[in-house]
Amino acid sequence: MQAVEFETVVNGKTILIPEKCPDLESQNVKVIILIDSKTGKLKRRKPGTAKGKIFLADDVEAPLNKKIIEQFYQ
Repeated sequence: MQAVEFETVVNGKTILIPEKCPDLESQNVKVIILIDSKTGKLKRRKPGTAKGKIFLADDVEAPLNKKIIEQFYQ
């Protein structure tokens, strides 16, 4: 068995494999997870912290033009 080591972040239930490890694709692997005791668990997001930072265009609910609609159905 071969060992490969890399650091990554678990996103939900997904572990991203770095592009520097292309030979892992479609392979059966054994995963051992070591949690960094320095950083530990990420802090929980606080709702409302982006208030006033996100804006929608005035025409956000306007109908799309035909060319864009056709691209959805290609």
